[in-house]
Amino acid sequence: MNVKTTIPDLVQFDAASDGTLDAIYQLYYASKAAGYRASSWSSGHAANYSLRLIRDGSGMYVFSPPMQMNSEPTLIGIPIRIDPTVPSDTLELRDKDDRIVGKIYNIG
Repeated sequence: MNVKTTIPDLVQFDAASDGTLDAIYQLYYASKAAGYRASSWSSGHAANYSLRLIRDGSGMYVFSPPMQMNSEPTLIGIPIRIDPTVPSDTLELRDKDDRIVGKIYNIG
């Protein structure tokens, strides 16, 4: 696991070396262990596209598009949104106050 601790309390992973799905779960559980309650994911455009193609071990897509009008897409059950301020190959995990608690780089 390539955890980078350059920013205090911010967990970071490199999808190129950790594997994107592994990095997503590692970030989610690391943030829970640190006491954060994950509220949403924010991604750049290219990362969002790449995330839509990821399947779990049983072949199911981990990115779930909305099934009803006015609902949000989710990634492992957490709402995800495209944010133009996030680098295109990055996925951020945010808490309920919209603070970034972790990042995954090199997606795609």
